[in-house]
Amino acid sequence: MLDILCPLICESDMVASELLDIILINIVEPNKSQRRNAYSLAKDLILKCSNTLEPYIQSFFNHVLILGKNEKNLAISTKTYDLIYELNRISPSVLLAVLPQLECKLKSTVEQERHGTVSLLARMFSERESNLAKHHSVLWQAFLSRFNDISVSIRIKCVQYAMHLLLNQPTLRQDLTEALSLRSSDSDMNVRHETVMAIVSTAKHDFEPIADHEELLLVVKQRMCDKKFKIRKEATSGLAFIYKTYLNDPDVPQATKKAFTWIKDKILHGYYRTCVEDKSLVERLVNTSLVPYQLPPEERMKRLYHLYGTIDDYAKKSFMEIQKTQLLIRSHLKDFLDNHKKEDSPQRDREIQASIKLLTRYLPESVKAAEFIGKFSQHLIKDSSLLSSMDTIAKQNSSTAEISEATNLVLRKLGQPVMTNLYYNTVKALLERASSVMIDSQALKALFNHVENCLSGGNMIEELGLHPGTAGYRGLELLNVLSNTFACHFYHPDILDKLLDLSHHDDEYIAPQVLTMLTTIGKYSALGDSYPEFTEKLIPICKKLAVSGTPKQAKGAIRCLYVNVYKSKNDIFDDIVEKTKMNLEPDSDHYETAIVALGHLAINVAEKYNVHFKNMISRKI
Repeated sequence: MLDILCPLICESDMVASELLDIILINIVEPNKSQRRNAYSLAKDLILKCSNTLEPYIQSFFNHVLILGKNEKNLAISTKTYDLIYELNRISPSVLLAVLPQLECKLKSTVEQERHGTVSLLARMFSERESNLAKHHSVLWQAFLSRFNDISVSIRIKCVQYAMHLLLNQPTLRQDLTEALSLRSSDSDMNVRHETVMAIVSTAKHDFEPIADHEELLLVVKQRMCDKKFKIRKEATSGLAFIYKTYLNDPDVPQATKKAFTWIKDKILHGYYRTCVEDKSLVERLVNTSLVPYQLPPEERMKRLYHLYGTIDDYAKKSFMEIQKTQLLIRSHLKDFLDNHKKEDSPQRDREIQASIKLLTRYLPESVKAAEFIGKFSQHLIKDSSLLSSMDTIAKQNSSTAEISEATNLVLRKLGQPVMTNLYYNTVKALLERASSVMIDSQALKALFNHVENCLSGGNMIEELGLHPGTAGYRGLELLNVLSNTFACHFYHPDILDKLLDLSHHDDEYIAPQVLTMLTTIGKYSALGDSYPEFTEKLIPICKKLAVSGTPKQAKGAIRCLYVNVYKSKNDIFDDIVEKTKMNLEPDSDHYETAIVALGHLAINVAEKYNVHFKNMISRKI
């Protein structure tokens, strides 16, 4: 058939519009898919007869694009842009005189025409093997100008295609970076949102375009402070994804490694916002991206140590606040669950309602949330297995694996995980804020090993990218923070022995941190009652530090003994009081320590040693 038609077309005096219509209509949808043989034949005819067909094709587009005349009897007249796209793929040479005409369409006063032209050119420029921008630079610049079009829908269309352009056209990335930077400050929130989406989506497919142009990361960074939560969420989640995915990638450029230093800080700074949605988002990203709970304990603790060891002071305060808030929410959740175990009565119902009111303070749209938490309460009353799973989640000493499994069991009972299932999403939001999946006893042991390695100047300092001068101190500081919220996980002989070993360390700053941890653990449950063998080893160390240590060590030792031992051995301070009295001489080597020790003894055991303290103060101070 091809051999017959080619000579007929090439040797004819002219090509009728009807014949051109028959050939061209078969290279566009729906004929392209539905009549594959006809498409193949039409494609071959265009390739073999391109010289003959080219003037007629150009004439057709002149009528349509320049003169705006559509011949209604031709089927192709309604598929102009699709036709240009397909012809460009089959035989670009036939469009050499046509493509420059599209510049006029880009400047048309009719929005629909500009929109259609932008969609066409975006597809053509973003093809993987496309050289269109190289050969038609004026057209490319005209297309770029549409990023600043007066129409919101056209600006959105341009930004949406930016991902494909960034991925497939390396030579155009600088132009696109500048265009996206401008659109990130667009007055329309949808344009700003699509801009962030384009950059983040590019990073998810291939990080190279983002790594080569750090300005794109800075664009996303700026949008973390957008006035709309939808955009803040997209920007923050996008940077968290980049941090999680590429943190340990050795091939990441230096500029990107530099970005990792501020990404985690900026994410944690988001916790200072008063909006509940922002706080919930940061908590979720800490557990899923900054310190992914799915990682094995050893690797998870490396991520946590690196995070805490390299963040700034404001981010540190945020991290501490996150731990405190989640502990408080778990406490409210436990009370909520305990109320469901009581006998059915009006009093119980009132207590449940009070618990619901407390919990919904920590959820977006508290009025709607109260309705769904109330529904969840009824579900708990009817389903004992659901209540049991929730107990596991709220229990302080549950492992990460147990909490993760229990959470999945609970969510499976709440229906399909879709956006329209508000009941599911509300309970899930509550679980995300209450679950303690970062730390368990196994993870804590791994963290202790990492901290010990850093304190002894081991290779962990370099592996985690920490500063040699502060790595050990930051590790102890992190353990101190965790002891406030995960005290139950410190209640293991192995961990307590590790703390005791650390107290013997030569560096003066270590003992106060260890003693503070032991004091915090003792507030959870006094060590003198739970581990008497351990306290027998602890007492001599504390007595020595209280008398001859530094002022900080003395303060920590007295508080530690008071919290952990005093109730079971109320004569524990007799020796310390006597030796402190002896050291209250200006020429004593431990004079300052004795003054601090006296102050903290007076705070904690004033009633028992009232007379001694009065005499010491009147005669010595």
